[in-house]
Amino acid sequence: MHICSGIPDYRSPGRPPYKPMQHKDFLANIPNRQRYWSRSLYGYPLLANADSNQTHQALARAEEQQQVKQIITQNVDGLHQKAGSLDTINLHGTIHNTICLSCGHSESRQSLQERLFMLNPKLVGTVKPKKIHEKPTASHRPDGDFVSSTDLEASFVIPSCLQCADGILKPDVVFFGGHIERSVWNHVDKTLEACDALLVVGSSLTVPSARRVVRTAMKQGAELAILNNQPTPMDDVANLCIKVSISLFMLYDIYIYQLSFGFVDLCI
Repeated sequence: MHICSGIPDYRSPGRPPYKPMQHKDFLANIPNRQRYWSRSLYGYPLLANADSNQTHQALARAEEQQQVKQIITQNVDGLHQKAGSLDTINLHGTIHNTICLSCGHSESRQSLQERLFMLNPKLVGTVKPKKIHEKPTASHRPDGDFVSSTDLEASFVIPSCLQCADGILKPDVVFFGGHIERSVWNHVDKTLEACDALLVVGSSLTVPSARRVVRTAMKQGAELAILNNQPTPMDDVANLCIKVSISLFMLYDIYIYQLSFGFVDLCI
């Protein structure tokens, strides 16, 4: 759903295979973290400067009119909030915060971005960060990753935690292979208890956490509508599947929420 905002996705047709950073690999050693942060230094501005698109805005309007009761998003880019959604559950966290895995101290990603540049002056200017409304290049990957031609990863300096100066700094997101916090699942499950209908917007539903939300809602008796121009693993159990362009569908504010008044929107 965030393609229209200029952020690449993982699974669009024709997109080359891409293995994102894995949770266990990030924790395994310093070179892997150097690789992640050196690439994120140039990839993050694309996410920081991205605009919400007409789909985010349509869902925010539906929320304001109480036609969408709750938004649960797999995306970590914060574009639902930029569009004006006030009550969003970030299932996989947010790329705009970082956390220390030792002491739990939180630091904004923008603050860390400035410290990354300050500690790695040789990298400044070697790659032009993307500005707002610029299209991503082939080097831009989902969730702020960036493939550069520089060979400076091995010498990249990662900032220390501002509080304990000891722990591993990690983006406050759930990497592939990582675990969603129990408190987040508690919030999701409590929301789904009152869910009459579930609208899935743009999600491939290939990630287990997304399918868990769908299955939990259906166990509660919720109806399922899927809006996606590609097949998903849950199409055969959905009450309604609409295989059209999401942006075109939302452009005319044609919502599926007429099924009932209790939608949770799960989007990717």
